Amino acid sequence: MHRPFRSFDRLFLFAPMLMLAAAVAHAGAVPSIAHADERIHVISLISEDAIVLESDGHFGIVDSGEDSFWPDGSDPRYPWRDGITTGRGSEDEVLGYLRSLGVNEDNFDFYIGTHPHSDHISMADQVIREFKPKRVYIKPYKDEYVTEPDRLWDNLFIYDRMIAAAQETGATLIQHFDEGAPVSPDQTSEDVVARTTGNPVFMLGNMRITIMNTSEDYEEHPVYDANCFSLGVKAEANGHSAFLAGDINNVTRVDQDPEKEPGLEDELAAELGHVDVLKVGHHGLYRSNTWNYLETLSPDFAIQTQRRRNMYWPTMQHLFELGTKYYPTDDAIAAGVPAIVVTMGDEVSINERPTATVGRIEGSSLLHARVGDAAAAATGWYWYDGARYFFDNADVCATGWTKVGDDWRYFDESTGVERTGWQKLAWNQSTAWYHFDADGVMDTGWHKIDGRWYYLAPSGRMKTGWLEDEGYWYHLASSGAMQTGWYKDGSEWYFLRSSGRMATGWQEVEGNNVTNWYFFGESGRYLTGWIKSGGEWYHLAVDGIMDTGWLKEGRNWYFLTSSGAMKTGWLNRNGTWYHLRESGAMDTGWIKLDSLWYYLYDDGSMAFSTWIGSWHVGSDGAYDMTKEEFEKKAAKESAR
Repeated sequence: MHRPFRSFDRLFLFAPMLMLAAAVAHAGAVPSIAHADERIHVISLISEDAIVLESDGHFGIVDSGEDSFWPDGSDPRYPWRDGITTGRGSEDEVLGYLRSLGVNEDNFDFYIGTHPHSDHISMADQVIREFKPKRVYIKPYKDEYVTEPDRLWDNLFIYDRMIAAAQETGATLIQHFDEGAPVSPDQTSEDVVARTTGNPVFMLGNMRITIMNTSEDYEEHPVYDANCFSLGVKAEANGHSAFLAGDINNVTRVDQDPEKEPGLEDELAAELGHVDVLKVGHHGLYRSNTWNYLETLSPDFAIQTQRRRNMYWPTMQHLFELGTKYYPTDDAIAAGVPAIVVTMGDEVSINERPTATVGRIEGSSLLHARVGDAAAAATGWYWYDGARYFFDNADVCATGWTKVGDDWRYFDESTGVERTGWQKLAWNQSTAWYHFDADGVMDTGWHKIDGRWYYLAPSGRMKTGWLEDEGYWYHLASSGAMQTGWYKDGSEWYFLRSSGRMATGWQEVEGNNVTNWYFFGESGRYLTGWIKSGGEWYHLAVDGIMDTGWLKEGRNWYFLTSSGAMKTGWLNRNGTWYHLRESGAMDTGWIKLDSLWYYLYDDGSMAFSTWIGSWHVGSDGAYDMTKEEFEKKAAKESAR
């Protein structure tokens, strides 16, 4: 008889693939009737919030995602700005889901826009016009409330469209909050503020709603981003609670450290205390979901409206430490589930399916999934005893090479633990080194690991030796590390630049406090001897170093300038003239240039103002007379 299945109290479901059949059946056509349980529907979108609250046949919406409209700049009130989202409307998903739930003007109590960013309220005007909520909530907005110009985007455009839709449909527009005010203010009041001030606490059927972060300080003290005044919504029912954090973060300034300086999340944490469910702030990105905040809320479930890989890693670690079950919307989309549905009945459940618990059974080193004492198929990620495992619709964790979504991963054959870092593994009857990132994904291409660059082939295998990539050659040591500097292959020398690319053509190389030039051929081998480059001749020594100055080769002397180019014609060195032929060879003896004769000594220096035998050269070095001519000239001058 085997040992009873061991479970543990705080399971961290790292990224569960939701149970498709049950979820689709639930979301297919929900009638507009009272329900014993209260539900929160987080529609499956990427980097967009669209959340439906449902209780006793009543519906409310918190944000509604992107639509297919944006300003083109033709209206000066709404200029085109870089960063405006285009071509990503989610009308089919959001409007279709609301229709499937049976939302209509009779049961649609409210629409809450957390803040004027397009990924939250761009579709607000369409939702309001089609389904006609009784009340519409959003705080006042002007572009002047945001200090950073590059964060204005189409904020005013979508805000104005939402306000116009509320006014056109006759909804009660609430933009200010006071717990002493009525839920629905008196629209006949002459005081504009009074007409738009409502109570932030009210009921949706059997669900208590509290709108939070209602301060309007930002109107007097502008902030760097509209996220800083995002509303949050707390929903409570049947002894359970959920907090929908919008894009709330912990900062009001660009340079503020969200972990070290007290901010909005710290204030909210004191008000909220523990919640069962947290829709993480700002899609799980940096500056939101700080440690103190998460620790105080200690949610049992966390939902991220974003891809799992985009979750700020410290946030992921904090959720793991808290034992929180975590659901990103990209996994729901991959499973074909239109929404992550939280049911708050006697217990809190996700998509109305019991969650399998994992543990070990006698006689097996692998992790097994159970519901109660029965084996149950599980799908998704599980943390257990500090290690991560994956279940692929099975009651036993995955082992060996496994493709999860688009990514290859490796799970220990004997334990099922996901491997990260360097692993020497067998594949197709051969063994090679592979590298898996901190998330367990097999790396391909170039990666910098522990300060060194490595190249992993498309198959994941670590490359060694010569590698051609995008027209450039690299050399990777037997360790796989990309090499730089000098490399000797057989009897040939090559130079690898700091980028790792093999040098060709001219290359300046520093060494021993000296900088030298080399020339490398197309093969990468450094050249020696004479080469012609750019129409000039150069000479490279036997060690490849470009020569400069005087060079003797065979019986001839040559002169190479500081650039290395071979000199021809007249050369003045320290006041002494030399002449170099077209071939570069230094002349000696008598030479005739442009009908003039010059004499160059054996060392190449030009003679001037002197006699060369019976011939005389002047101060410019050119022959000007013979001795006979000189004597005649002298005799003539003395006879005067």
